[in-house]
Amino acid sequence: MALMQGVDLKKLASLSPVPAGLPQGASNAWVIANKKTLNRGAILANDPHLRFSAPILWYLARIKAPDHEVTGATVPGVPFTILGHNGKIAWGMTSTQSDITDLFVEQVDETGKKYKTPDGWQAFETRTETIAVKDAPPVTLTVRKSRHGPIISDLLEVSRTAAGKGAVMALSASYLQSDDLTANSLYRVNRAGNWESFKAALKDFQSPQSNFFFADTKGDIGFLAAGLAPKRSHGWGLVPSPGWDGLTDWDGFVPFEELPSIFNPASGRIVNANNNITPKDYPHFLSFDWSPGYRAKRILGVLDVGDQSVHATAKLQQDHVSEMALHLLPMMLDIEPSNDRDEKALAMLGKWKGRMSRGRPEPLIFSTWLYELNRAVYADELGGLFQDYLTLRPQFIVSVLNKRQSWCDNVNTAETEDCHGRIRFALKSALDRLSDSIGEDLNAWQWGEAHKAWFAHPLLSKIPFLKQFGDLEIPVDGGNYTVNRGASHINNPERPFKDIHGPGYRAVYDLEDLRRSRFIIATGQSGNPVSDHYKDLLNDWRDGRYRRMGQTRAALNIAGDILVLTPSAQKR
Repeated sequence: MALMQGVDLKKLASLSPVPAGLPQGASNAWVIANKKTLNRGAILANDPHLRFSAPILWYLARIKAPDHEVTGATVPGVPFTILGHNGKIAWGMTSTQSDITDLFVEQVDETGKKYKTPDGWQAFETRTETIAVKDAPPVTLTVRKSRHGPIISDLLEVSRTAAGKGAVMALSASYLQSDDLTANSLYRVNRAGNWESFKAALKDFQSPQSNFFFADTKGDIGFLAAGLAPKRSHGWGLVPSPGWDGLTDWDGFVPFEELPSIFNPASGRIVNANNNITPKDYPHFLSFDWSPGYRAKRILGVLDVGDQSVHATAKLQQDHVSEMALHLLPMMLDIEPSNDRDEKALAMLGKWKGRMSRGRPEPLIFSTWLYELNRAVYADELGGLFQDYLTLRPQFIVSVLNKRQSWCDNVNTAETEDCHGRIRFALKSALDRLSDSIGEDLNAWQWGEAHKAWFAHPLLSKIPFLKQFGDLEIPVDGGNYTVNRGASHINNPERPFKDIHGPGYRAVYDLEDLRRSRFIIATGQSGNPVSDHYKDLLNDWRDGRYRRMGQTRAALNIAGDILVLTPSAQKR
């Protein structure tokens, strides 16, 4: 940490690829063994969470060849199915949330051609890259590379400032390996037929480290956190480290055999919603950035009720009970109301069961209250940086209310405020905010009016008079911490609860008969805004209706339109 003394931490934080407050990649996946299902076939559910767009990133595909058939979801330009089944196995993925990048500060000599290592001065590797620019001369760059990785401070002013005089900043990342075979790995996953061949395919998966879920038609289920996870010789890489002493260098990667893995557990189910996947005695550091675990808790609670069906699994993907709200709300409700309006709001929330339903006022009151409570607790400490780093931070608020109540004191006043006072103040601020923007009738407020899923067209959304033809919006259930996740950019002052990030693809794989598996994507199969199929799946996605893709060719001919693409004769 001494290396970072005097560094502008705001500038250092801006090196993050994801701005503060913006939702990051997440997902849900669970797999249930055949002994725990009603039809006695394994069930695998998966819904990856990414930034919404119109069209959505994914498209559904069923590819049939003489010796191979695979069904699921993929991305334009990718020569295999990313998530799906091949008639023998089904697979899904969630983000491991592992820390696979570190920054190293390199000391540079006066010439700028050498940097310091534990063994003395060493020359940078260099290469020249030419970037073509439309309607302008090409730009030529000299890229320097140390033993840790490329020098990013040659391009990024903020990292140059953070590194300091006579130093540069290098990036170590597992995704920069020259022998990356991740694409080959996924291609082989498409053709795996059992757990052993599935694992063998994932030995070549490198980045980003991901949690793979597995089920086969024989009833086996499994989980493997595949990918390159750095073995750090010292520390956790939370801040840039000295590159010249070797103390924090990576010692290779965690061996494949030591990556977290589960096969046919006695419990009969495996669940992950980006929560911690490592047992207490796990010998390697993977991350500090796990999800709080609210989604995983809800999934496990539902699965523990009894044997599951495909229908119940699909229903669980739509579940919008907030375990976070149920955890935090009793602490917030422990106050005396200041007036009749407060009393009514507290009474409504006291009866609420935590369902983030789009047609109800309670989710909106609670979310705005928590938003304002964050402001009341730490805006005074952050000052002008507050809006930049505002998120809901439920774990922090729980910690403050339970054992760190000094945070409730406003450092800008002579009085000493307590947490009950801050909670009351936040409630008043929330109700004032909602009354001013919506009206005085609490019962008329609706979560869905604030929480609309927004799918922005990458081009048309930038053109005011064309935006309406490309962008899509729809009121939705859920929130940041529900199974049916609808995550928001909370520090957007205009629309803090606009849903911009969630499950653009959902699938439930029925291993008893994979033809009965269910699929849905968020917008439509077409990327053409004037096509009938640009947004024809949007309501079905929101309301929990799925599609099947196991039909015969004869059934497809009857069901609807067919577009046949015939390659032209090859020219010689």
